[in-house]
Amino acid sequence: MKKLSFLFCFISTTIFFNLEVQAQEAQSFGFKVGVAVGTLSHQPSLNPQPGLQVGAFAKLGGRDRPFFKGEALFTQKGSRTWGSDPTDNFRLYYFDLPLMLGTDLYKGVTVTAGIQPSLLLAGTHRSEENGNTNSRGIRSDLQKFDYSLLVGAEYFVRENMLVGLRYNHGFVPIQSLRGQFTINNQGRTLANHVVTAYLGFVLR
Repeated sequence: MKKLSFLFCFISTTIFFNLEVQAQEAQSFGFKVGVAVGTLSHQPSLNPQPGLQVGAFAKLGGRDRPFFKGEALFTQKGSRTWGSDPTDNFRLYYFDLPLMLGTDLYKGVTVTAGIQPSLLLAGTHRSEENGNTNSRGIRSDLQKFDYSLLVGAEYFVRENMLVGLRYNHGFVPIQSLRGQFTINNQGRTLANHVVTAYLGFVLR
């Protein structure tokens, strides 16, 4: 855990340094808003949880060559059972710091890949069985740091607006093997997997 905390701090410092440089030297920067559909791995069914994502981005380099892109995002993740009893719903709120390399693919289409460290800001768990409902905060029960690999694509609708689609594959369980949610999931760990669709607006 200490190693992960150190890695998060190191990556975060690097990102913020790069974002400061990008604010002065970036080819473009702007903000984005979108819909995030999350789930947790190793569950009996998909259990998609819709949520929101909002944040800012900055990019170095042009679309005709490899570029670096950094973002700072607030994202709702988790999972939700639909129309079943018992329910087992997770709502998790993260501050994400994606780091990506990308390149132009074809006529306004860019592709990106990278890594994303995340910090858990808040979390709730809601369960319901036989008409009995229980809802509680679970931030203190979960890992504070999350790490995921990402791949995505963006299309420039016009010069100052883009649409994008991205997949994040978390590889750090939200709880250890000894955690209650892992035990309740028959000993299988839960990790964040998220698909986001978004609009981006370029300010420069």
